[in-house]
Amino acid sequence: PVRRFVYERGAVETLPQIIRQDGGTAGRVAVIADVRTWDICGRQVEEVLQKAGFNTDAVLIPDRPNAGPMCDDVTVQPLVRQLRDARPNLVVAVGAG
Repeated sequence: PVRRFVYERGAVETLPQIIRQDGGTAGRVAVIADVRTWDICGRQVEEVLQKAGFNTDAVLIPDRPNAGPMCDDVTVQPLVRQLRDARPNLVVAVGAG
């Protein structure tokens, strides 16, 4: 379940604090983004979390041929497999997530 939705200036820098407040110490964090949101903010989220001592896994949602990502079984099934492999304690969605 979603525990907190943060939409404010400087939210990325406060992520480590938020995670510790809401979830204690998350051993492994999966950062999910599509290829555009990864370049815009996902990479920064991963770097901030790593600096704060979190282990991270980037989970990128690929574009469909001639289109952006879509929320359908073709996209969801590989995403679920990636998350199972990463075995995160926490998932941070960047963008539409």
